[in-house]
Amino acid sequence: MLPDPGPAGAVPGAPGNGQDSLTFHDGKARGRELVDLAFTVQRWPMPAAPSEYYVETGELWDFFPYHPEKYPRLEAGFAELFEPDQSHLPRLVGSGRAYGLKHYGDFVAAGRNIKPPDPDAPDTLYLNNEYDTAHVLAMMFLRDRDIAKWWVAEAHALHMMDIDTCHHAVAMPLNTPDDPRAEADSEEGEVDPAEKIIVPPEFMIGAQYRHCVQHISRSPRNPDHSHVFGEGLLDYYHLTGDRQALDTLVSYGRNLAYRTNHYKRYVFGIGRGSGWSLLTMGGAYMTRPDEEVRKAANAMIDRIISQQESSGVFLDSNYHPKTADQVAPGDRR
Repeated sequence: MLPDPGPAGAVPGAPGNGQDSLTFHDGKARGRELVDLAFTVQRWPMPAAPSEYYVETGELWDFFPYHPEKYPRLEAGFAELFEPDQSHLPRLVGSGRAYGLKHYGDFVAAGRNIKPPDPDAPDTLYLNNEYDTAHVLAMMFLRDRDIAKWWVAEAHALHMMDIDTCHHAVAMPLNTPDDPRAEADSEEGEVDPAEKIIVPPEFMIGAQYRHCVQHISRSPRNPDHSHVFGEGLLDYYHLTGDRQALDTLVSYGRNLAYRTNHYKRYVFGIGRGSGWSLLTMGGAYMTRPDEEVRKAANAMIDRIISQQESSGVFLDSNYHPKTADQVAPGDRR
């Protein structure tokens, strides 16, 4: 529409009642601001109860209420977490920096001529989702009902369901002779390394398989138990009723279970490989019980218990093991 110096000729109204909202501008306004304005006006409301209600239900486990007047430093810390983190730079310092929970993850990259990159530019690329962003932001929204946090939680959940999830796979050979999938359990004994091994589609179907080349840089045909998150999808399902979120969470749990039950290297002990897997498989099992998921979770739990000393100390870890100076005297080997 052409700018018009006169008054708007339409009555603003909500979608669905046959009325439109029109915004007239001089053509010089920043396009990003207008997109944000339209997005804000057109979005549907997201109801939420006072934070104390979620505490009383006990359904959100370690959820705690929103009392900024009593705990100002705590809430200031959360606000800082949501905003850009200027001290956490990517490997290629010249092409980006961290933008915090507000922008999905650790690293951001944009065009070569944009320094520093514009965090809100349409072509900005965010990398390395190092945590369950959808879950964190859903909990933050339920605490203070800041709608901006919910918008990002929803965007991230939709991205996980549509893009981060493997929806189709076919049988394929191993990537390399030393591919860890060559360690698959076999009733006939050890696998011959010289034999051409075909990996079944089940290894990939339903996997949350990729995050970014800067961090999880393994082949997209070889997903990892580490960095698989599902709690945010479960939150999204309970808050919206979107069955795709529940189906995606269940697919993550079943995929993790398949790899754990068929490949010995995926029976992780103490560490993030088991921690994130158990959170995801636990959420999937609680909503849709599955014997294969239970079997895989028990295998990991048994290995974790086997690594624990009688004093309660863990001296064996598949990630970030304790160093000698962190082990108490008398516990060293």
